[in-house]
Amino acid sequence: MKLVEYKEYLEKRAFANSNKSRYFVNWVKAFLRLELPGSLSNQEKIKQFSESLAVDELLEDWQRDQGRKAVEIYLNMFLKSVEDIVMHQDLRYSQI
Repeated sequence: MKLVEYKEYLEKRAFANSNKSRYFVNWVKAFLRLELPGSLSNQEKIKQFSESLAVDELLEDWQRDQGRKAVEIYLNMFLKSVEDIVMHQDLRYSQI
């Protein structure tokens, strides 16, 4: 999934304006670099990402919060909406 689509998703739904959405994308990039096992629940992935941010002494609390929020939206809302669209398209094609 392209992160450009995630950025558009954030802006269309007013989770972040165009100035802040790039930071959300960067947080998701950092999250994806962790390469957490797919077998983990989204909640566990968010927890592990948050823990990785907690040990970074250069980050302020608001940055950790923003990072966690970016990943929560990505996992729990954005990817789910993409899955729903794909499933809907698959159902539509199977009825032809």
